Amino acid sequence: MLLQVTWLASWTENVQGQTKYIMLNAASKLKGEKDWMKYETARKLHKLIRNIRNNYREDWKSKEMKIRQRAVALYFIDKVCLRLSVCLDSLSL
Repeated sequence: MLLQVTWLASWTENVQGQTKYIMLNAASKLKGEKDWMKYETARKLHKLIRNIRNNYREDWKSKEMKIRQRAVALYFIDKVCLRLSVCLDSLSL
């Protein structure tokens, strides 16, 4: 799995032991480029969404449980607008 992060530095606070991060400014060029890449990906997916929806609806009828589970997960990602979120505290970098 490729992990992309937008923080520049991290440290462990000495009072509560929490991890703190230095993040990119929202106006920075790098942050703007990453946002632009997300929008470009969304534009590409817009052309494919009808096919993706048809595929996961067909997969609901599959005899294989894993395929049906994936189809349901894709449905919820699509309809509830779920997105992958990585909790930085749970990663061991």
